[in-house]
Amino acid sequence: MRDLPAVADLRFQQIVLHKIKQKREAIAMAISITQSAQEKLAKALLGKKDSVALRLAVVRSGCAGFSYRLDYVRQIESEDTVWDFPGGKLVVDKESFKLLDGLVLDYIKDPFKERFVFNNPKATGSCGCGESFSVAK
Repeated sequence: MRDLPAVADLRFQQIVLHKIKQKREAIAMAISITQSAQEKLAKALLGKKDSVALRLAVVRSGCAGFSYRLDYVRQIESEDTVWDFPGGKLVVDKESFKLLDGLVLDYIKDPFKERFVFNNPKATGSCGCGESFSVAK
């Protein structure tokens, strides 16, 4: 009689392959946060005892179609993707992440103003004031 793998062994192999696939997908999908953005996000969370993180979301808004929104988060949802950085966490919901994959979040200061800069490879255009962006359909 041939030795056949046990059902449990096959199930274990399937779980391992699934975990490997998840890790590859996680590596391929990412948001980068520069040091200056991390510092500003951490300062924003300081003293906000009710907040466990900041949420970066994409909302339909503006003349170009979408805009970025940063909000305080009291609870992280199971579908959220979480980025830990010194001093806090940044969370992104599943739908927003589709439009943010590959984003580099930066924070810059110049003589006239300070602001977050969203370098988004998915953005194909922006409005004249720079407050909203568009994506390819």
